[in-house]
Amino acid sequence: MKIALMFCLLVMLSTCGGGESSEVAADTTYETSTAKITDFQDSETQQISNRKMIWTGNVEVKVKSVDETTEKVNEICKKYNAFVSKMNLNNTSYEISNSITIRVDSQHFTSLMEDLKGQGDFVKNVSISSNDVTEQYIDVTSRLKTKKEVRERYIEILKNRTGKISEVLEAEEAIRKITEEIEAKEGQLRYLEDKIKFSTIHLRIYEKVNFREEPDSYEKSFGSKVVQALENGWSIVTTMVLVLFNIWPLVLVGGILVWRWKWLRIKFSRRK
Repeated sequence: MKIALMFCLLVMLSTCGGGESSEVAADTTYETSTAKITDFQDSETQQISNRKMIWTGNVEVKVKSVDETTEKVNEICKKYNAFVSKMNLNNTSYEISNSITIRVDSQHFTSLMEDLKGQGDFVKNVSISSNDVTEQYIDVTSRLKTKKEVRERYIEILKNRTGKISEVLEAEEAIRKITEEIEAKEGQLRYLEDKIKFSTIHLRIYEKVNFREEPDSYEKSFGSKVVQALENGWSIVTTMVLVLFNIWPLVLVGGILVWRWKWLRIKFSRRK
């Protein structure tokens, strides 16, 4: 009987020990899998951060008042050190809208987009697009470096002046052309850096208004016409006075001629 009890206890202990080892194995497998996913996510984030990306966002929001929301947008831009590069206010028979182009530092792009979305009663459209210009950026940088190195070699030739005059003139002409190419590449690089550093957001806010007919033509009131007539009359008077002042020699000569003509006629009539 004692032997049977001891055998049962050994079986139970071995079973419990096996369960614990399987649980530990499962936990170990799970932790290893989680670590791999984390490493993969970190590597992906690192790869994206090394890319040269140009971000563009579009937001279209319906608001209660375009004027009030425009003021709020200006305040939000100050919050993120952003600036408005373009604004176009449009008024039609059924709505008032304002199209605003905003430039913001790329690190604040997402935050600013979220704030702009929250300024209206209804978000009609939101879109975000990116343009990877890493290859173009590296290409321009590499070409710029190469051209600068070539220019330095030509400058060394001019410093030594060991060649003929024709060779010196050729070197100067080559330096001039390469300098123009370098300036062009530097301009491209500055353009890319500006687009990369500052993202662009196109915001359109609009409010609905009661339909009204647009006037085909504008007709002045009677009072406006009277004022305009008085202004025109006074303009004619001042013009005539100025003309007389400009031709005063002719008026003087004409007056003398008329006076002398009358004097001659009177003198001849008395002789007869």
